[in-house]
Amino acid sequence: MAIQLLGVLLAAAALWQAPPQALDSGAPRLKFLVPWEEAAAPLQLWLRARPESPPLTVKFLDETELRVRHAKDVTVLVGYRQPELDRLVRSGQLAEWDGVSGEAVAWLFWESWAPVIRRTGSWSDGLLNSWQDLLDEHWRGGVYLRFPEPKLPEGLILGQLAKEWGLQGRDIRQLVFDGGNHGSNIFPTHATHDQILTRLPEGSVALVPVRVAAAANRESSRFEAAAMEDGWWAIAVGVAYSKKVPAELRPWIAEVFRSPDSLGELSALLDLEPRQPVGGSLPEWMKEATERRRPIDLGATLPLRDTIANLYADQGEGSPQDWVGFFEKVFEWIMLLFFAGFLIIAARMSRTAKQRKRATA
Repeated sequence: MAIQLLGVLLAAAALWQAPPQALDSGAPRLKFLVPWEEAAAPLQLWLRARPESPPLTVKFLDETELRVRHAKDVTVLVGYRQPELDRLVRSGQLAEWDGVSGEAVAWLFWESWAPVIRRTGSWSDGLLNSWQDLLDEHWRGGVYLRFPEPKLPEGLILGQLAKEWGLQGRDIRQLVFDGGNHGSNIFPTHATHDQILTRLPEGSVALVPVRVAAAANRESSRFEAAAMEDGWWAIAVGVAYSKKVPAELRPWIAEVFRSPDSLGELSALLDLEPRQPVGGSLPEWMKEATERRRPIDLGATLPLRDTIANLYADQGEGSPQDWVGFFEKVFEWIMLLFFAGFLIIAARMSRTAKQRKRATA
């Protein structure tokens, strides 16, 4: 929150210093939102390079912060998961995707999830062959994940396991992967999947999207998505735009995301698995995901998310990483207050100087 407020203050300061003509934005500017910070700049460059590209910007907005009000602007949503986009569909703020199908979302991608292992020299594939192997004593305290609050996909994955294994009531507690030590294997909700892999001890497992491990392996081949006999659970990922998007821009958006060649480039750019044939070849991990993919049953898993979050809360989320995040937030607020104070002092000094100049004139 502090970072967003600081951005607002910086933007206000820039507008205050800009000449009057700079405030006229001219043509409608499309605002693309993506749920991954590292994807915002590359996607903006890619979109601006498309033929007949209109004025546009790409901003990062975490999925937990996506609200109905964001669909009341000239907004295009790229890469958000099905539960959050379904919620915006029910709000009535999204436009029909292509003017023909009657659908408000183009479900263009999959995001597969698997237990991702940080390799060791003694690693053996036989230790993890199915999701149920995670319940073995060997993995106690060695399964790392974010706290599964209802808006995060971790709750969907755990809910799917509860459905598969027929867990009900107190039996669902088997899915609380808390190995003791004050829940040090449970990361706070604001942690990214990259951070989890960075801090993952050797020989341990992280519950993250396979694409995150694939991206990390471009720098060093330390991570491996376990080849589960019962598959990798997948969540649908889509593209949608609000009713505020001008009608003359909608065909351009649809064409950019519908073309097989464009879809192939986007798939590589965002590390998302395409749902239909695309131009170019797919990386090996996407081919493997195509073979192992099992779509999540949202009808069965959504009602379990609150139950699972409450079970984790009963165990206590007090991981050491929570304190790191707390002090980071405190530091952000201190810097924000310092900057706000600086702007106020600068404005007062400027006003005082003008008053003195008038008095001596």
